Amino acid sequence: AVVCGAGYIVVTTVEDEMTGQPKIVAEFINRQGSVAIDPMCEKVDCSDAEEGAIVNYISLSKAKRLYGEDVVPYKFPENQPKMNFQGIDQWENLTDCLQIVSYYVKNENGTVDYYKICGNYVVEALELPIRHIPIVRFAGYEKYDTKGVKYAGIVDKTWSLQLGLNIAYSTLMERANRSIKANVIMSTQAAQNLDKYYEKKEDEDGSVIMYNQGADIPQVIRESFETGDLSAVITNTRNLIADVIGIPLAGIIGDEEKTATEILIQNNNKQSNVAVFYDNAYKANRTIGKVI
Repeated sequence: AVVCGAGYIVVTTVEDEMTGQPKIVAEFINRQGSVAIDPMCEKVDCSDAEEGAIVNYISLSKAKRLYGEDVVPYKFPENQPKMNFQGIDQWENLTDCLQIVSYYVKNENGTVDYYKICGNYVVEALELPIRHIPIVRFAGYEKYDTKGVKYAGIVDKTWSLQLGLNIAYSTLMERANRSIKANVIMSTQAAQNLDKYYEKKEDEDGSVIMYNQGADIPQVIRESFETGDLSAVITNTRNLIADVIGIPLAGIIGDEEKTATEILIQNNNKQSNVAVFYDNAYKANRTIGKVI
C-alpha cells in the first residue's frame, strides 16, 4: 500500500506442522493483479464486498496429479476450460499452466461460500463460518477519476520529484567523470628526456614530480567541477519529497530518544500526509479481526 497504493491480505487456514490441526493465518498476496474484488464495494478495506477471488497458476502435470486427468481440457490450450476467467483482463491466460481460482461469495445465510476452481471442475467447496469476504485491502491515497476511486502510494505521489532527483544526481556524476584527470601541467622542455621516468611512474602512487632544471615549474592541477547548482536541486528535492510524504528527512526518532520535536511530530501525525496509511491500516486490521 505504501509503495504502490494497495495491498491485499487473505485470511485462510493451513495445517499446523506440530499438531496437524488447521490454524488461521493471514497471508500477504504478493501479486496485486491476482486479486479480483467486488467492483461495487465502497469501503476502503473491502469489508462490504459481496464476492472476491484470487488466482494462482499450476502446471498441467501437477493439476492432473492432484485433481485427475479430466481437470485439463482435451487439446488445451486450444480448448479452454468450461469455467474460465478470460473476462478478467488482469489475469493472464497462460498456455502451459492452468488457473486455479479461490472464489469467495456471500450466501443467503449471511456466511461465505468458498470454491476452489481448477480447469473443468470445482475441486473444493466449503461454507465458511464467517460474515466477511476474507480478502482485505490495505490502501493508500485515494485518487478519483471518471471510473471511480483508485489508490496511489508514495511512489506515485513523488514520482516526478524522484525523476528530477535522479537526473540531478546523474548529471553530477557526469560532471565528475568529465572533469580534468591530469595531475600536473608542464612544458615539453620540462619533461624532455624523462619518458622512462614517467612510464615507470604510471605504476606508482608517489607524489614527486621530476622536471628538467631551468624549465618552468610544473603546475599542480586541482581537480574541481561545479556542484553548487545541482547540490541545491538535490537538497531542495529531498525536502520536497519529505514534505509530500509528511516525514522529515531524519525520520521519526524512536522512543529511546524522545525530544520535544519528536513529541510535536507525533502530535501532528494525524494531520501529516502519511496519516492515511495509518487510518486505512487500522480499518483493514479491524476487518481481519472480525474475520478471525
